[in-house]
Amino acid sequence: MKKVILLLMTVATFVGCSKKDNTDNNSGEIENNCLVEQLTYEGGFVKFKRDNQNRVINAQNELDERPWQGKLEHSSYDFDYDVNTIKLKFKNEYESYTIIYQIDKSNNVVKSQKLDSYNSVDIEKDYSYDTNGYLNKIISKSKSKWHRDIILEYKNGNLVETNENYGSENGILNKSNFEFKYDLSQNDVPYSALYSRLSSTFDFSESVLLEQGYFGKKSKNVISSEKSLYSDGAPHEINWSFTYTTNNNGLITNVKEVEETDGAKEYTIDYKCK
Repeated sequence: MKKVILLLMTVATFVGCSKKDNTDNNSGEIENNCLVEQLTYEGGFVKFKRDNQNRVINAQNELDERPWQGKLEHSSYDFDYDVNTIKLKFKNEYESYTIIYQIDKSNNVVKSQKLDSYNSVDIEKDYSYDTNGYLNKIISKSKSKWHRDIILEYKNGNLVETNENYGSENGILNKSNFEFKYDLSQNDVPYSALYSRLSSTFDFSESVLLEQGYFGKKSKNVISSEKSLYSDGAPHEINWSFTYTTNNNGLITNVKEVEETDGAKEYTIDYKCK
């Protein structure tokens, strides 16, 4: 369920008013001039608040983390936008932290620093982009000496593969690979990282900024299937498939994910259209 939280918290913005006019990445949300109001999934939901430029400035998440105890976990994410930086402040009952994102002249995030409650840098990330404007590398380092390197590969305007190495100063501990296939007849659903394995690549706040155009171009089409290959000393493989339901306006309102051993999960997207 923790994974679902991160996926769903990729979060909404008004794509038509995002900081970049990417005509190659139009979704139903752009075409219909709509906002995503709420994302609902098994055991929880996320709601969004925006400023007068339709940027996400707050996301509230409630998760029925321990239904047998009747316990809800509530988390709050606040975004503050400046010319060269974006500041995220996170808080729930367990922890709080701040992330500072640095933006280049193309309005792409090129560096981030996660600060702990003592304002000490806990995790630092560097982001690189290819000549076509797609994010192709994320390098992470922590003060506890672990590192995480992710390479992203694209084809026909879609992210088709990610390769990750996770390790410490003593060497690589784990390797993982995700492969994505697409339905080329359908434009990308808003916030595709909400439900896909992209949550392994992008954390919540990165997903918010990705949707708003701060991490380069998004994939053009909806994901039809995914495959996970990872090794922790032994090889493992998991496969997922996806189906989508649209409303009369052509907006995707339901995503169904199926995995053979884990069954089906559904995610609902509620819009407010002008």
